[in-house]
Amino acid sequence: MNSAVDHALVFGQYAEHVVAGAKSTGASLNRISLFHDLSMLQTMLDCLLTPGDVVVVKGSRSMHMERVVDWLIEHSRPESHRSAA
Repeated sequence: MNSAVDHALVFGQYAEHVVAGAKSTGASLNRISLFHDLSMLQTMLDCLLTPGDVVVVKGSRSMHMERVVDWLIEHSRPESHRSAA
């Protein structure tokens, strides 16, 4: 099992601190995306995700990250996938 993180999408009030922490451990900054707008984070997820990907959602209740989980569930249904046209 590969436990490497391919991309980190961070959102919220303390997101800059997450980026700084990742940078201090040597993480590649081109694999970290910072968002202040939930719809932009969802757009990036839509661009990045492929079938079989694993997503970890971590956040405080005050950040209402369940919105991201709900979005992921809705967009993981077969009828919601983009066509490969």
